[in-house]
Formats: sequence, structure tokens, C-alpha cells
Amino acid sequence: MNEQARALLLKAADVQETNGLHQGGYYDRRQAAQELLDMRKCRVCALGAIATAAGLFPNEIMSGFPGASTARQAAGLLAAYLIEHNLAIPSEEGPLPVVGTNWADRPGQTAAGVASVMRAAVRDIR
Repeated sequence: MNEQARALLLKAADVQETNGLHQGGYYDRRQAAQELLDMRKCRVCALGAIATAAGLFPNEIMSGFPGASTARQAAGLLAAYLIEHNLAIPSEEGPLPVVGTNWADRPGQTAAGVASVMRAAVRDIR
């Protein structure tokens, strides 16, 4: 697997722990508005953490901006791990729904848990 994507996923795990987990969107818009925070400092979903770690705004993982391609590769690495370990179901739409809707948005997920799985994916998949 692409070493840049692996390194990015490790960095995303740190972002996830630092910012906290948001479910149902790339970042917590309410937190951004109430606390007048840059969206990169708000709680983020797993995909938002990956995008933020790539130097993007949390909602730019599908953009054409520099770093977005590597962010999508990191999401693909994580999706492959999730599917292989039966933590999420495959999606015909690709790896992003696997990571987001099928896994990170499930009730009971925590920032620490999401970060732990991100790190496990990097250790496990070569």
C-alpha cells in the first residue's frame, strides 16, 4: 500500500483523537458556529479526520485539491481493513461509504475507538 496513504492514516488517527468524533457529517458545523472555530479544529468524522490530516478542510476529501487523492487512498486502506475484519460491509459506491456510513457513523463509536482502528489498519495491511 502507498506509504504516503499509510502515514496519512496515522496522522488522521491523531486528528481524530485531538478533535473528537462527529457523526453524520464531515465536521460538526454547530460546534464551528457556536465556538467560532475553523472547521479543521472541530469534531470530525473519520473521513473528515483523514482530509484534515492531508491539509484539506474536512469536507474536501472528494475535491481535486492537492492531497485529496492521497486522502482517498488512505480511506481506501481503512475501508479494506474494515471489510477484511468484518467491521463494515462493502459498498458499491466505493470506500468512502464503507468508512463513513457503514462504520464510523454507527452508534457507540468513539474518537479513541476510531483512531485505534485507523492505527491497526496501518499495522495490518501492507
